[in-house]
Amino acid sequence: IARLADQAPALVSHSFPNSAPALELFRDCTRRHVMTGLKLVKHHRGELEKLSGGEGAEKVWETLDRDCRALFLTEMLGRLWGGILEGRSRSVGTDPVLSNVARYVLLQHLELRREILSLMNRWCSEAYPQVAALDFQCRRMERWTDVLLGPLVEKYRLHDFAFDPNPAREYSIGDELQGRNGRNHIGRLPRKLAIEGFLSSYRGFLADHKLLREHQSGMIRSILGMLPDDSLFSEQRYLLGRIWAENELNRFYRARRINSAGA
Repeated sequence: IARLADQAPALVSHSFPNSAPALELFRDCTRRHVMTGLKLVKHHRGELEKLSGGEGAEKVWETLDRDCRALFLTEMLGRLWGGILEGRSRSVGTDPVLSNVARYVLLQHLELRREILSLMNRWCSEAYPQVAALDFQCRRMERWTDVLLGPLVEKYRLHDFAFDPNPAREYSIGDELQGRNGRNHIGRLPRKLAIEGFLSSYRGFLADHKLLREHQSGMIRSILGMLPDDSLFSEQRYLLGRIWAENELNRFYRARRINSAGA
């Protein structure tokens, strides 16, 4: 996800090779993923209703918490990739194929999210700590996803693909492709820091990498199938995310506010 986000402006600006088969695969992966997710939610709801907050409900919630993290994270991937497809569509004067797939992906994930949130809301009165922790970490991931989507939201008005479009536009990464002399826009979050912050929130959101691979491998393969081999940077670059990224982010915003006040 971090690699894809880092390349988003460049991907929107260039054509996608062999896009038709990859788009169809991505659509099918989304459909299968959403159907699997809806079955999981239905299963967990039935189990919790039978237990009615009894002794075994805690164990059910452990499984639900694990499943929901994978589903939420895949939705963020869907929003990011959908935003790239829609941005590309608008940059070439509306490509119905790209636009339809992007819209389909977003709507499918919205349906799944609605069911998950409904289930969480139904059982949050039981005061399970997993509900509060999941909600907090999910929102944290959403904020970083908006940071990464920010340049596309601003340039192509992709408000419906962002979780919160206004902060996405204001607190997004600088786009070197449009900056003067190759530099970031003044007041924008440095790209490297944005990637590190995203990765730090990712590690807290879903520590089970095997679970991530199970839910996203098909989607990621379809995305990579649309890109030239040299379009993504080395993976090692994105394994350098550090926990202090959030503190650096806060320091960056404080410095910007101080400079603005001084001006």
